[in-house]
Amino acid sequence: MTGERLLVVDDSAEMRSSLVDAFLNPMGFEVLLAENGAEGMKRALADRPDLIITDQVMPDMTGLEMLRSLQEAGHDIPTILITGEGSESIAIQAFRLGVVDYFKKPLDPEQLLAAIRRGLQQESLRAVPSPRATEADTFRALLEIGQSITASLELEIVLGQVLEEAVRFSGAEMGDLMLLDLETEELHTRASKTSDEGVEIGLHVPVADELAARVIANGNPLVSSNGKNLLYVPLILLGQVVGVLGVSNLDPTRAFSVNDVEVLSVLANYAAIAIANARAFQESRIERARFREMLEQSSDAVLVIDELGYIILVNQGACEALSIDLLSVLGRTIGESIDNPDLRGLYEQHGNRQVTRGEVSLPDGRTLNAQLTTIEGMGCVAVMQEVTHLKELDRMKTKFVTTVSHDLRSPLTGILGYVELLNRVGELNDEQLGFVERIKNSVSTMTNLINDLLDLGRIEAGMDRAKENTHLRPILLQVYEGMQSEIVTKQLDFELDCPADLPMVLGNPLRLRQAFSNLIGNAVKYTPDGGDISVTVSVTDEHLIVEVRDTGVGIPVADQPHIFDEFYRADAVAESHQGTGLGLAIVKSIVEAHEGRVWVDSKAGQGSTFTVTLPTLTPGKGLMDSPRAP
Repeated sequence: MTGERLLVVDDSAEMRSSLVDAFLNPMGFEVLLAENGAEGMKRALADRPDLIITDQVMPDMTGLEMLRSLQEAGHDIPTILITGEGSESIAIQAFRLGVVDYFKKPLDPEQLLAAIRRGLQQESLRAVPSPRATEADTFRALLEIGQSITASLELEIVLGQVLEEAVRFSGAEMGDLMLLDLETEELHTRASKTSDEGVEIGLHVPVADELAARVIANGNPLVSSNGKNLLYVPLILLGQVVGVLGVSNLDPTRAFSVNDVEVLSVLANYAAIAIANARAFQESRIERARFREMLEQSSDAVLVIDELGYIILVNQGACEALSIDLLSVLGRTIGESIDNPDLRGLYEQHGNRQVTRGEVSLPDGRTLNAQLTTIEGMGCVAVMQEVTHLKELDRMKTKFVTTVSHDLRSPLTGILGYVELLNRVGELNDEQLGFVERIKNSVSTMTNLINDLLDLGRIEAGMDRAKENTHLRPILLQVYEGMQSEIVTKQLDFELDCPADLPMVLGNPLRLRQAFSNLIGNAVKYTPDGGDISVTVSVTDEHLIVEVRDTGVGIPVADQPHIFDEFYRADAVAESHQGTGLGLAIVKSIVEAHEGRVWVDSKAGQGSTFTVTLPTLTPGKGLMDSPRAP
């Protein structure tokens, strides 16, 4: 759908500009412009566009007057009508003139695009077979009309079009299309033709008709000549009669034929299909409206990008946060319409991933936490929440922890120094030596806690963002060698399965070593003497998978959701094993800083398996192309 010529007729320069520059041109249409109805008439006659989009209220000549004049001149061009204040009267006039669709301002870009597609696909289907028309002519005409009817999604227009074609084909004087209310089982006239002025739509008039009721009951066509010639056929949807299409003649000599029954039955089938489509579309439109309302009411900024990279939905929160205009970004790529480098970088980084997280800084100093999620069949959804206040709280917390930790080091150093001097001022008995050893252990525990707090603060503050192309195998070997003495002392069976040809990751080697030291150190600590520990590394879906398994004490199910929280320690091991409760929190922070994930599978008394995933380097993503480890 590119290259078609569209004529836009509107006396508002702003409306013409918003339609053309922000919507039609980016979609690949060739656009012709006219500033009023008279000029639009001239352009249409001279250039024969594929479709016309026209305003209704314009000086000298309205949109409907222009369309009527074109048809009188023998030009039947698909037209979309735009109204400032829509009304049933305008809808009826528009239908009689064959308008594809009409919209109230402001326009919904998605609905307008759907109407343009329908208009470009359909041709003039008003031709009626002549009295000498062959069965093949009738069949072709019915096929074309069926395509037009079933393509429409506006119920009232569908009903009016079906009735008009039924009256024309049968040569009837009058006609009615009645639908059954499935809840009340009442029959209502929804479209009616009683004169030469055309079909009246938008009705909802209850009707009591014994013949129509008979058709509803048995589902068969009915032909009657009692007083007037009348033909009724059922509208059947999924095996259920949902309405009646009827035509009649007051002239007793104008009877209906078997061919009329067949033709009206075909039209009734088309109507049933179109009614189902229209109802489904109406339900989906209601759901979309609810979804849009929910998005608009949300304080989060939401951006939806299709699989080709074009923006298809933006809520008001995103417009305000990113300082963008809705019509100026719809149908365009992020690179073309979004100036924010953080958001553009996150989208480029996202690629084919399922989820990508990051921060988006705004020019006014605010910070958004963004999550990009791939939804199959749709594209990518970016949801951004303001976290400026949380960032400030985190900064204050980090400053507080750093200050307190620094202030605690001096007295701890003094305590340890005086404890070391005790032996120099006199010999200590065994009980006193035990007290001294407890003091030393307490000071060591507090020192470790302070170091962990400072490390966690630096990691969460992003102070160790410097990364390089990193091989994981040397890091794991260093961790293993550093724990050899403990492994030998506890007689543990330790297995390291780490292939030499692993792809590299973009990471901070020191922090990655710290993370795996904590994980493997926990496995050694909580595994009884003679137990088994294995560390296995594999590659899948552009990720390294590291699994640390042990046959240790395990973690109760109730504790598992909290073990990565700061200062949390399971009751089962808190008394029997020393620790600060920060080791796994540090692991989680380091892994997430490397755009990875960490989780645990464990059963109490049977051991645990900690799994870490880290994205591998792809060519052009890191500091250099990603060679394999030697």
